[in-house]
Amino acid sequence: MDRDYYLGAKYVILKLRERLVTKLDERSYNLLEDELEKIEKELDLRFYVSEEQKKD
Repeated sequence: MDRDYYLGAKYVILKLRERLVTKLDERSYNLLEDELEKIEKELDLRFYVSEEQKKD
């Protein structure tokens, strides 16, 4: 995964959080937030692994 893809995905996640926080009820937003956190953790892990592979 290249850095531009990673940063773009992080930006999209940030914008989703910003825009949907006021448009969803609390329960729906919390469900969305849980899923976004899972996606973000996976994204971070994949980026970290790809950066480590570049070092080898």
